[in-house]
Amino acid sequence: MKTLTRYLISNLLSLLILFEASFIFLYLIIDLIAKMDNFLLERLPVELILSYTVAKIPTASVQVAPVATLLASSVLLLSMVKKNELIALRSVGISSLHIKVPIIVFGLIMAWLSLIVGEFIAPSSLMKAQRIWGEHVKRKDAKKGIVRDRVWLKKEGIVFYCDRFIEDMSTVEKPLIIFVNSNFQVYKQIFASRALWQGHIWHLEKGYEQIIETDGEIITKDFQLETLQIPVTLEDLKVSSVDPSSMNLFELKRFADKVSKSGYDATGYLVEVHTKLSMPFIHIIMALIGSSIPLIIRRPNYPKVISVAMLLCFVYLAFYGIFRSIALSNLLQAPIAMWFPNFIFLILGYLLNNLEV
Repeated sequence: MKTLTRYLISNLLSLLILFEASFIFLYLIIDLIAKMDNFLLERLPVELILSYTVAKIPTASVQVAPVATLLASSVLLLSMVKKNELIALRSVGISSLHIKVPIIVFGLIMAWLSLIVGEFIAPSSLMKAQRIWGEHVKRKDAKKGIVRDRVWLKKEGIVFYCDRFIEDMSTVEKPLIIFVNSNFQVYKQIFASRALWQGHIWHLEKGYEQIIETDGEIITKDFQLETLQIPVTLEDLKVSSVDPSSMNLFELKRFADKVSKSGYDATGYLVEVHTKLSMPFIHIIMALIGSSIPLIIRRPNYPKVISVAMLLCFVYLAFYGIFRSIALSNLLQAPIAMWFPNFIFLILGYLLNNLEV
C-alpha cells in the first residue's frame, strides 16, 4: 500500500503542477491583455508591469487551484483505467475506495496549503499589485470627482472606513477610524458623521473618540468639531482603496465585527470572511468528485472526462455565485450561504462514489 500511495501522490502532484501552471499562465495573460491599454496609455516601464504581474501570482494560484485539483484527480484515475491498472489492483483485493483515500488526503493537504497561501501570502502581494495599479494607472482617474460607497483602506496601523467618499468635495460621510497595534488589537477608534480634508488635516464633525485601555476599560469623549492628522490622506482614498480580499482572515473578521458593533452594515465583510474559510475546503470535494468521474462514465476517454469535470466545476461556481448574491442581499446568513454549495457538492461526491460503472 505504501508503494501504491507513493505512486498515486507522485503522479497526482505532477498533474497538479501541470494544470496549476497552465491555469495561472492563462489567468495572467488574460489579465495583462485586459489591462494592456491602461499600461500603454500611462507608459509604464516593463519592470513595473512585471512587478504587477508577479504580485498577482499568489492570488491566481489560490483561485485556480480547485479546478487544477479536480482535473488532476480525474486524469490520474482515467490514466489508471486506460492502463488497466485498476483491474490489476482489484484482482489483488484493493478496492477503488482504497485508491481514492490518498487522493482525498492530497485534497485535504491542498486545502490547508490554499488556506495558508490565501491568508499569509496572497493579501500582501495583492496589495502590492493594487498599489502599482492605483499609483501609476488610476492616478488620473482620481481627479474626476467621483462618488464611491463603502470605501476603506489600511495604512500604517490605521484602518479607515467611510460610508461614502465624495472626491470633488474632499469629504467622507460617517467615517470610522480604527487605530491598531502590530497584533491588530484595537486601542483607539474615532467615529464622526462627516469629515473634510483641508490643509493636510482631517476636520471631523459630530462624533466621539474611544480609547481602549489595556485592562479593557473604554474611555469615551464626544466632540462637535475635531481636527485629526493621520497617515491616511485624501490622495490615499483616491488611489489606494483596498479590496477586502487584500486582508487576511483574522484582520477581516476583527474589522467586520468592529464595523458591525459600530452600527454599520458589515454584510459584505462577513460574506468575504466565510468565502475565505469555505473556498479552500472545496479541494477535498473536488478530489473526491474528480476521482469518481472516470469510474462512472462508460468507455471513458480524455475529452469525456475533462468535459464532465469542467461542467461540474462551472455548476459549482454558478451555485457559489448565486448563494454569494443571496448572502449579500441578506436573504440568508453568510455562514449558511457560503458553506451550502460545499455541502451540496459533498453529497454529490458521495453519490458519485457509489455509482461506479
